Amino acid sequence: MTDEAKTMTNEEAEEQAVKAALDAFRQARKDGRTEINQIRAAVVAYERGLWNDIAVAPRNHAVLAEQEGDMSIVTWMTAIETGEGDWIVYRQVGENPIAVRLPAPRRWRPVRLPHDD
Repeated sequence: MTDEAKTMTNEEAEEQAVKAALDAFRQARKDGRTEINQIRAAVVAYERGLWNDIAVAPRNHAVLAEQEGDMSIVTWMTAIETGEGDWIVYRQVGENPIAVRLPAPRRWRPVRLPHDD
């Protein structure tokens, strides 16, 4: 993906998921499903709607990425020398964290990390 490609913010991803949930809820109601099943349909649609193609993942903060069934919180790192970038996951090795390049994650979703206030 080039730097000019459109990325999606966490807020845009969450908005997309909420719209999917609302559509699923309305469809379940229209189909005459029980209230609990209407809510269940909305929750499932919301969770599915949060996942997006990695090509549109924001590169300015951490995201939850999935690759071959494994999930990790990752960040984008651009090499100063070449300008090329990769998704990086940090692993603890002994007492030191190390950055590990991920082989092209497949999809991402927003993640809210706790902050010290």
